[in-house]
Amino acid sequence: MQDGMSESPGFCRACGSTLEWRLPDGDDHQRRICTQCGRIDYRQPKLGAGVVVVNDGRLLMTRRSIEPYLGLWCLPAGFVEEDEGTAECAVREAQEETGYEVEIDRVFGVYDYADDPRGRGTLVLYEARLEGGEGRAGDDAAELAWMPIESIDEAEVAFRQHRRAIHQLQARMRGEAADGARS
Repeated sequence: MQDGMSESPGFCRACGSTLEWRLPDGDDHQRRICTQCGRIDYRQPKLGAGVVVVNDGRLLMTRRSIEPYLGLWCLPAGFVEEDEGTAECAVREAQEETGYEVEIDRVFGVYDYADDPRGRGTLVLYEARLEGGEGRAGDDAAELAWMPIESIDEAEVAFRQHRRAIHQLQARMRGEAADGARS
């Protein structure tokens, strides 16, 4: 079985029949294919979005209240729903996790990742500014903090892509050239 393949292939979303792992004609990846209607169940990476909010040299962070990485810090972020874009998701996640309303300014970076036990994916982070609301931990955040950017402890940050973004932010604040947002 290839990396990332589930032992249980599941059921077809079109007809409900069982799926099996096969190599489709002309393809180079094993795919889950319906045994009845032949529909290919493509497994795409997850898409997430979040915000980088800086206020007076401090970065808005949340402490995770759920696994993976329970108790570690991260940027306000989450998975994109099927009916929203990445910017909408970033604003929603910021409000759900922090109680703050934010306004998106620009893309901060785009990060591919493979270190999340829930699967591979891409995270789009936006620079954002506070527009209102009252800070309070919510959704999957146990706590909020405005952390001094230069003193954030990398060992306490949950996801590699969040650590990369913080490194880029720190370099920017020091006036250094930071590498791009590639993995």
